[in-house]
Amino acid sequence: MNVELKDMNCILAVSEERSFSRAAEKCFLTQPAVSRIVRRVEDAVGTPIFDRSTSPLTLTPDGEVLVGYFKKISEICGEMAEYTETIRRKKTGGLTIGAPSFFCTYLLPRLIAEYRLKNPELPIRLIETNDDDLRRFLSSGIVDFGFSVETGMPPQCGGIPVMREHLLLAVPKDLPVNEALAGCALSWDDVALGRYLSGNCPAADMAAFSGEKFLMLKRGNDTSRRVMKLCRDAGFDPVIVMELDQMLSSYYLAETGAGIALVRAAIPQAAGRTGRLVFYRINHPDTERDVYLYHKKGGLNQIQRSFFEYLRESGVKRDVLRT
Repeated sequence: MNVELKDMNCILAVSEERSFSRAAEKCFLTQPAVSRIVRRVEDAVGTPIFDRSTSPLTLTPDGEVLVGYFKKISEICGEMAEYTETIRRKKTGGLTIGAPSFFCTYLLPRLIAEYRLKNPELPIRLIETNDDDLRRFLSSGIVDFGFSVETGMPPQCGGIPVMREHLLLAVPKDLPVNEALAGCALSWDDVALGRYLSGNCPAADMAAFSGEKFLMLKRGNDTSRRVMKLCRDAGFDPVIVMELDQMLSSYYLAETGAGIALVRAAIPQAAGRTGRLVFYRINHPDTERDVYLYHKKGGLNQIQRSFFEYLRESGVKRDVLRT
């Protein structure tokens, strides 16, 4: 069967989106190009894959079977690519670290730059990951280390807490709810100076935000679970207007007034001064959590052990973003 992998992936996009136009956006192609690919694959397999008489598109009975095969082939190719990447890294040496966007942007570059002053020849690669990717990458050996707040990593991976972080509500300044909470509001300067860590810093009542719009991370994410717990313990379910992959995205959208976001206290300082948000400490145990450094069990090699010792000695356990 003369069907290329990239064409199979295009078919999978159409089957997921049930639309040629949305699949075209997902694949960074034009709609006519997607239509040509679908027709070419259908000609190659000898049967229609999609029923074009329905809206949205549906799969034909033969299409259901073929898409199932295409999914298996795509998954196998992805696993093979990960395995060959592992082989390549073993031959070239170096370190690969997986972490969320915030760590890749603001925390790790500084730490890696300092480490490489003593190890200038050692290649270090950063991979921006979500937690699902990190689980897979750790298990397969794609990454040597991974940073995450999640505790549900694969059993073959060991983790140690390396940082303690605090979470604050970032609230658009123009929202009327801020008027009643003026005594609890923290400015950007307050957050940058760490006022939220003070024992006499007032906390806002989470119930005050009932009915407000919330920007959430996608379901299953640790932060998403914490927001739901904060809201439900306060007696309400949040009004969710958007679900996102990265906390930085929710922060920047909160700046535009799109909704309220629960964010790392280190993000405002890292992202730069703003007057469009106010911040609130919430007195709840779920507004504090550990950040873990994960690695695959079975012992560290010399390079991995060297970097691990450097992290411990550099004081990552302290809030390295604070100045």
